[in-house]
Amino acid sequence: EEAGDEMVAIYHSHPVSVAYPSATDAWNAHYPETYYLICSLEFDDAPVLRAFRMEPQWPDGDFDAARNAVPFEEVRPGLFGYYQAAGAHVPKELVELLVGTAPPLYIVFVVDESGAVDDFRVVGVSEFPVQLLEGS
Repeated sequence: EEAGDEMVAIYHSHPVSVAYPSATDAWNAHYPETYYLICSLEFDDAPVLRAFRMEPQWPDGDFDAARNAVPFEEVRPGLFGYYQAAGAHVPKELVELLVGTAPPLYIVFVVDESGAVDDFRVVGVSEFPVQLLEGS
């Protein structure tokens, strides 16, 4: 960055799942203007590459009500995530938290040693087209 360079994309693979951001990916999305390239190797003979931008927000609102209203899944020790699909019904307890972020999105949070929420965020997910050119 000091030399004037900018990060264009971050690449990683999902060896056994689809090429779509996971809750862990959403938690680690710290560069909203960067493309996240995800390559699925779920099927050996048909790898898939997709590009996304993930934009974290730290909204005001009643996070405890949201936490009690939807089924968060512990995706890593101490890291919890909930996915809200585009077009799916948004529970009323989430409406205040989601102002400014349209689904699809993740709500992700971490807890400390006592189980108290240490940090949470809402991460919007936007997909962008990828064109692979052979022989270039």
